[in-house]
Amino acid sequence: AKRSKEESKKLKFEISAIDTSLASNNRLLESSVSQLESLKAQIATSNDERIAELVKKIEELEATKVSKKSEAQAFNSKLDEIKKDIRESRDKQAAIRLNIAEIQKKLDIYAKNKCPHCLSDLTDSLHIQIKDKLEAKKVEQENNLPSLLKVASVKETDLRTITESQNKIMSEYYEIDGTISAIRREL
Repeated sequence: AKRSKEESKKLKFEISAIDTSLASNNRLLESSVSQLESLKAQIATSNDERIAELVKKIEELEATKVSKKSEAQAFNSKLDEIKKDIRESRDKQAAIRLNIAEIQKKLDIYAKNKCPHCLSDLTDSLHIQIKDKLEAKKVEQENNLPSLLKVASVKETDLRTITESQNKIMSEYYEIDGTISAIRREL
């Protein structure tokens, strides 16, 4: 019976130690669960804040992207106008060159002492007056050509400048588009 009392005391002591250990482990477990719940809430809050931040950034970038596209499209009308001006200038140059060539043909015939209209020999002052008028008209046409060439050159420079500006804006547009795609992948 003495032995049984000792064994009973020993068992009670072991049970008490186990109960204490269990209670300690339960407290540790409850503390860990509490900490995990707190971390989970912090992460959720942090994720929500990050998502809201990224969504706001996407909205800002989308607005900038729309603005860049509008800017680039605004150049289209300017480019069309300049291209039209260049075409008109080239058409005028071609017409002047054609006029000069036609006048020169007539003057070449006059140089052979013939009338370019009726091919008869030059006999009167009327033909000489016509020849003088043709020479004056040729000089006038030749004098108009440099200003048209200069206008065309200026317009072509404007075309290059505006095209470069439009290309720069489109490059910025595509860069913004890439940034938006990267942010969306992060979401």
